[in-house]
Amino acid sequence: MEQTETLQRVIVRQASVWGRLAATAVAHMTEHLYIGIITVALPVITSAMGLTMAQAGSLVSTRYLVAGLVNLPGGY
Repeated sequence: MEQTETLQRVIVRQASVWGRLAATAVAHMTEHLYIGIITVALPVITSAMGLTMAQAGSLVSTRYLVAGLVNLPGGY
């Protein structure tokens, strides 16, 4: 009985570890997709909104600045 409970705890712990790993991998993939999509779509967005290249660059710079500030508390 005790061995069965221990095995169940191990299985639950393993599932938890794999779940966290999967969530981290999906978040990281989403970040790369976002960067790739914005890079390709930025000229279209710029022309559709009538922005100058400086304004478009400011948008991208602001995004990276905010991402950097948000990551500071995490130590990254």
